[in-house]
Amino acid sequence: MPFTTEDRRIRNSKQDKITISERPPAPESMAEGEIIMSMLPNKHLGLFVKYKGLIWRTYLSPDGNGHIDKNLFVNDSIRSKKAIMSSVAVVNSVAPSAHTDNQISILSKDASSSSESTLHLFLEEDVIADTNIFQSGDAASHKLKIWINGTEYYIGLQAV
Repeated sequence: MPFTTEDRRIRNSKQDKITISERPPAPESMAEGEIIMSMLPNKHLGLFVKYKGLIWRTYLSPDGNGHIDKNLFVNDSIRSKKAIMSSVAVVNSVAPSAHTDNQISILSKDASSSSESTLHLFLEEDVIADTNIFQSGDAASHKLKIWINGTEYYIGLQAV
């Protein structure tokens, strides 16, 4: 069956060239459904779309590195063949009111005797009282304050 004039027109039409602006678009300057690409000051290429009055964006990079403006939420897990980060900064926060199955929370909390932050773990497993944790002669030479499930403890440490 031969193509109609309209079929040939659609088949031979081309997409307009995508222009790249020098700055991100202002929401009021974009029409609904409009797509704009912009080179950002951080050297990432941004893709912006206006949909239902909101500007949606994603960032592209030539080296595969990602950029996130605010928070990153992961519903499952993050897997990597290389180290994900070299350090983690944890700010003081409020512990959950109850544990979540098969999960621990790692937080920061001020020690009860000072305003200095210490490690706060929230675990499914409860702490077990055991006065014989060190072998005879292996007494701890240092101690560290730590919060576990809302109770402050000293952890005995011995230099290796």
